Amino acid sequence: MKIVLIIFLVLGTSLLFSASIYDKERAPYTYVISSENGNFIFKMFSDGKGIAYEVTENSYNKEIWKVEGWYAFKTFITNDGQYLIRIGNWPRGDKPSEDDLAIAFYEKDKLMKSYSTRELIKDDSLVPISVSHYEFMKEQPYLDGFRIILITVDGIAYKFDVTNGLILSSDKN
Repeated sequence: MKIVLIIFLVLGTSLLFSASIYDKERAPYTYVISSENGNFIFKMFSDGKGIAYEVTENSYNKEIWKVEGWYAFKTFITNDGQYLIRIGNWPRGDKPSEDDLAIAFYEKDKLMKSYSTRELIKDDSLVPISVSHYEFMKEQPYLDGFRIILITVDGIAYKFDVTNGLILSSDKN
């Protein structure tokens, strides 16, 4: 009986430990993304600051605006360098929340509109959860000119106008 109990404790502990290893959040890191046409770049710094640049012919890019006070692992900048789209990070918890950012829209450094995971996800039963987090996107969003498509885990494809952050359509896949 003691052997069975010891085996159960060892297996249970190792399962919990292995699940928690895969549930770790990534540390912020500095990265650069470019607009689809390559004329603008956005550099996100690990300290929660970001700078948009116009790409110039010489080796110096021209700074056009800055943001600060937040970090995102996924951002997009439009072909005119005027609009930034911020995708929410991996949210903690086990269900969509008004406090968890799904997507935000900026004109230069000014927040225009944002949506929480609670606002976009309609069917909580389709939300995959881990030990301490949940997923809200079915696949990575993609930018198409001044429109961005985000598909939630419950299969709703949202099309947003990036110039004002408004939802243009929401179709169930």
